[in-house]
Parts: sequence; C-alpha cells; structure tokens
Amino acid sequence: MTVPAPASLVFETCTPATYDEFLEFAAQCNSDRKTQYCLHVDETAVGIKNDLVQYEVDPFKTWFGARSTNSGKLLSVVGFEVNEASATGWIHGPWVSYDVADPNNVIRRWTFDQAVAALPVMNIIRTYYDMRSQDVLEALKVMGFTPADKMSFGMQMDAKDVRGVPCPALSPSAAAAAESFLVRQIKIDEKDDLAAVRALHGKTFKDPLHEFKEDSVIWNFGVYRKTPDSDATTPPPASALVGYACVRGQGDMPTCYIAFLGIEEAERGKGLGRLLLATIRKWFAEEETTQLDQMTLTVDADNLRAKGIYLETGFKEICTGVGPLGERDKLKPLTADEVAEAFKKAETL
Repeated sequence: MTVPAPASLVFETCTPATYDEFLEFAAQCNSDRKTQYCLHVDETAVGIKNDLVQYEVDPFKTWFGARSTNSGKLLSVVGFEVNEASATGWIHGPWVSYDVADPNNVIRRWTFDQAVAALPVMNIIRTYYDMRSQDVLEALKVMGFTPADKMSFGMQMDAKDVRGVPCPALSPSAAAAAESFLVRQIKIDEKDDLAAVRALHGKTFKDPLHEFKEDSVIWNFGVYRKTPDSDATTPPPASALVGYACVRGQGDMPTCYIAFLGIEEAERGKGLGRLLLATIRKWFAEEETTQLDQMTLTVDADNLRAKGIYLETGFKEICTGVGPLGERDKLKPLTADEVAEAFKKAETL
C-alpha cells in the first residue's frame, strides 16, 4: 500500500517531452557529490547520462519523478530496468536534488515505492552500489534491500588504460584453443548466426536476449570451431558456433557493457572465454572503429575464476551488488504526514 502524494506533489513518468529535464536533473544532482548507485557505477554526471540516455533506445527502461506543484521542479528521480519475462528488475537511483536534504531517506523511499506500484509485478529487484558509500547502503536498506546471498561485482575497463597497450599474452589453454577455434564479430544480417547465438543463450541464461535490430547499438561476437572449409575469407558455418558475447551500447554515449557471455558447456575449460575477451578488448581499444571510452560488466562474487580472467584482461573492480529486494511488508510503513513533512522541508532548502 503506497502513501498518496501530498497536495503539493505529483508523481510522473518520464516522457520524450520531459526526457531532457530528467537528464539534466540527474546530471546536476550527481556532478558534485558521490551518491549515485545504479546498474553501471560511474561517479560522474556523464555516468548518469549513460544510463538515462537509454530511455530512448531501450524499452526495458522506465524513469519516474516526483515533481513539486509549487515550484514545478523535479525533486526526485528513479529509474527501473524491467524484464517482465523473468519478473525481475534493476533499480537506478533514486536520486534527490542536490538542494534537497533527505536524512531519513523518506523522499527516496516514497519515489521508489510509487515506481514499484506503477510497474509490472517484479519478484526480484536488484541494484549495485559503490562499496565506499556506506550512506548509500543504508538508504537501500530503508527501501527494503538486503545483501544478496550471492553477491556480484561491477567491473570496468577504460579505453585510456588499454588503447595502445598490447593485450596480455594468452594463457596456454587459450593459445591452444586459437589453433582450433576462431572469434569474429557477427553482423546484423547474418541471421543464421544470430539464431545460433539465441539458441545457445537459451541454454545458458534464464533472462531472454534482446532483439537484434538494425537500429540497436549492439555488437555480437561468436566463437566458432574451425572447419576444413573455413579460412580467412570463409568463416565457419553457424552450426559451428560454441560461444558468444553480446556487447550493448548506451545510445549515443561512448560507453558499452558486456550484457552476456556464454560458452557451450561441453567446450568450457578450454580457454575460449579468454580468447573471446581478448578479441573484445582488441575491438574495444581500436578507437577509429568503436570510439568507445568505457566498457563494463558484472560477475558473481564467488566466481573467482571468471573475475580473475576479467582482471587479467584489463577490467578493474568498481562496485558490488545488493539484492534481491527484502520483505517489504516488514518495513515500517511510511505515513502520509511523514511524506508530506519530508517534501515540505525539501522545498524550503
């Protein structure tokens, strides 16, 4: 049961008409202080824009705001990345205005509660937060989040750190794999190969794969077993696909993240993951090809082998995960007076 909005407040969904305002709000309230916690942690206004810009290109993302009817200004913004097929969601924020004090996290929680009520039912909601920000963790607990049984880490690679720097030498297993396997980028018109990627994804992950569209900022890489007929000009057939990676861009921003990376179960342990990541790193570092500045990914905290491979490739650890959402019915309910008082104070600052 959510608390209705005070008379001086409206809860609204971001639209194309208000998109620029939401973007400016998020950038301004995060440019001078490190309070951001979202799927991709980058403690700058640019990092916020990277997430917000996907509103126009990613149908999975929805943004909400709390607006004062007195001043007409946004006081709080929260974003969700929702996957109805798996009834899961990621939270981005909530953020409050740089001029707003929210010591008890009432404004954050009220905005969050309203958004949850407006969205399809989500059985699990997760987020990431900067490990150095204890206040952010406390805010997440107030909203019902608990440290997950299985934590995850966010990892990041900056182009400035790898551009012009040779890729680390392949492990013996990966070097041996390069004799029998090859990695190449899959084009959007290679339908059979993309179908093979989708089939392998279905066997590897629970979450569905996004559609491959001409106007989508997505780069796909495939790992293929070499065949007698394949060579430098004739790639192996789609049936030879044994692994893949899906790298997603973020609108017109110079950033991307590895959304999925999977290897056929029978082919694991042969160094194919390292071979695939080495190819992606090389592609990412070619500025004239990609013009990307940053690449991120997430990895389960207990998957030390994978984490080690990412670190070897050039990624660095930046954040840790919190979730799923705790038992919210056990949280102390917000009262209408409490919410009204919090927003009244916010507007007088």
